[in-house]
Amino acid sequence: MGKEKYSQPESVKSQRSYDSRLSVSSSKAREAKVQAAKEALMQQQAEERSRRAVELEVKRVKMKIKRTQLERQHRLELTKLEAEKEVVAAREGRTS
Repeated sequence: MGKEKYSQPESVKSQRSYDSRLSVSSSKAREAKVQAAKEALMQQQAEERSRRAVELEVKRVKMKIKRTQLERQHRLELTKLEAEKEVVAAREGRTS
């Protein structure tokens, strides 16, 4: 009996090659899906940061407006008090 070659039939080699390519393709598809999910999350986080920055700016402007209103109200009250004081002083000057 001669030496028999222990080679695999061509169909088995072809199937293994197909399975290997399929595995590589599946792996690449999973990697692409994970990368797309990461990019979507990064985009969402960037939008959230932008939204929060806008909200903080709106709050800052509202606080500045409120502070200005309070300062003006305070000045108005002081002006009224000074005017009343001058009126009282003028009346006392006329009555004496």
